[in-house]
Amino acid sequence: MREVVLFANWALQDCVTAAQGWRLYGEPREVRSLVQEYLTRVGECRVTRRPDTLGIRVAYVNAADGKRINVRLLLAALKRLYEILGDSDLYAFPNPLVHAEAKRAITEFRRGSRAAMIALAGRPAMPPSSGIDPPEDIRLSENYFRLVRREWQPRSIDDPEFPSRVYTAGERYGWLLREVSRARCLNPAREYRRSSI
Repeated sequence: MREVVLFANWALQDCVTAAQGWRLYGEPREVRSLVQEYLTRVGECRVTRRPDTLGIRVAYVNAADGKRINVRLLLAALKRLYEILGDSDLYAFPNPLVHAEAKRAITEFRRGSRAAMIALAGRPAMPPSSGIDPPEDIRLSENYFRLVRREWQPRSIDDPEFPSRVYTAGERYGWLLREVSRARCLNPAREYRRSSI
């Protein structure tokens, strides 16, 4: 939510967006321009437009490290916001963060790959969990803005009291046995008093 509020406040105050007439509730083209301007100016990201694997022209975002905005979170939150606004009839246009042609292209691609599998093997493709057919190595996305070279890196929490605080908070909240047992796995050395669960 924080990222969306920061974005909305910036959009209302920025002189370039005011001069261009870009609005948060404008047509998808306006909203995309607004998001791109925010990413390049505030997030200091490099945004490049080029065709993806299916030939759909999308915007690839190369996020700068150590900036004050979380680009992945912002794009996901804005996409969800426009979904909710559209479902509530508060936004009259299609979701600006979803590419209009992507669903059709993805459906056609999957239909073609199914037909190719039937032609080659004489049967439809098996699910990846079966282990019979290799999993697809192509990732298809309907997003207009796509992050590049971003892989989530887990970071350990350097606080020896963290597991105890999680467990104590869970007790106060009223966790069920499942949650309590998971919290106990965080700190197996701690002495736990007998719980009433």
